[in-house]
Amino acid sequence: METENALRKELQECLHKMPSGFPYRDMRNMRKDPALQTCFLSLTEEEDQLSPDFNTYCAGIEGTASYIVKGKIAHIPPYQLQWLRRGDFFDMFPQYRFLRDALPHYAFFFQMYALEKRMQEIERELVDLYERASGKQIAKERL
Repeated sequence: METENALRKELQECLHKMPSGFPYRDMRNMRKDPALQTCFLSLTEEEDQLSPDFNTYCAGIEGTASYIVKGKIAHIPPYQLQWLRRGDFFDMFPQYRFLRDALPHYAFFFQMYALEKRMQEIERELVDLYERASGKQIAKERL
């Protein structure tokens, strides 16, 4: 219970630290970065959806956080849990892996990514704790 409470507290702290807005300027600057341009140009139009893909990643994590903060972990939709378990942004959208080393140069994007990633790790830990304690797997309850 102590671990669960500490994780919930950290999750709430991450939510409070989340910057307002979205890192559109950083994303535009990434595209202008000579070190990244070739990689962006190699993506198909369908693959190159950085803003909506990152928004999807963030929305999924923040949506899951809202269930947890409200004490409704058992009500997280199965598709959302399956998505949560897929890995971080670069696992879900591997076409952007070339950005990983450049992120520290884009402070707003990097800060948001780091907070989202930590929130995702905390959420997975909390879901695992819930499932072990209850003996139920949330995602399988309603599939």
